[in-house]
Amino acid sequence: MGHTLINIFSPQFVWARVVIEGGSAVDLASLCDSRRRDLRSPDDYTFLARAYLIDQQYDEALKLVAQALEKAPNLLPAIVLRATILGRLERWEESKAVFLRALSLDPNGPESLNAYAWFVATTLPHPSSEELREAHSKAERAVRIRPAAVNYDTLGWVNYKLGDYTGALEALLTAKSLQERASQGSSWWQEIHYHLGHMFLKLKRRAEAAKAFQEVITYANTYPPSLDSEKYAREAKQYVSKGR
Repeated sequence: MGHTLINIFSPQFVWARVVIEGGSAVDLASLCDSRRRDLRSPDDYTFLARAYLIDQQYDEALKLVAQALEKAPNLLPAIVLRATILGRLERWEESKAVFLRALSLDPNGPESLNAYAWFVATTLPHPSSEELREAHSKAERAVRIRPAAVNYDTLGWVNYKLGDYTGALEALLTAKSLQERASQGSSWWQEIHYHLGHMFLKLKRRAEAAKAFQEVITYANTYPPSLDSEKYAREAKQYVSKGR
């Protein structure tokens, strides 16, 4: 999440922060909105913008991140967040340009490297081979700098998109192992298994694919819902039902 907020927002906002860090969302925008008058710093605006992003209220998120950047034009988390929001709004070229600005400010920042690679692999429609190779380079660098589950997941999915299924499976299994030790209550746990399900399907390992997709469904049934979680679960149910 970047910087820590302490004693600025209401108890509801503090709970929202915990929900975000845990990887699940329960109408985060409405949860936070009642205390917006307490916003004081660029970090505050960035945090609330992230809540709206998770709640898929992209226009509102973009307004808030613009306020953060008005106060601190080079605040890296806000720049990366702006790029991510623009991608969700399908403003591809603007998004890519903002990601590249973030990387120019901090070429070795694992968050920026991973976010850009993720944008290319999952958000950008029909990425070229050159764009995917560039994303792979950045994902590999992010893993070397910070070998975290989320970074290995991105590397695995970039490899999948490049057709390197051996490399993809290795990275995704590493992501699963790391996240298993950290927290199975994070949305990353669901996302990693969603990717593993597709990977096993590609390798025609259907029993393992069904098991991975069942983890996606179990996560959605266990933790508070979010729009992304529900989307993953719907698709996982379709794959599981087809495999029967």
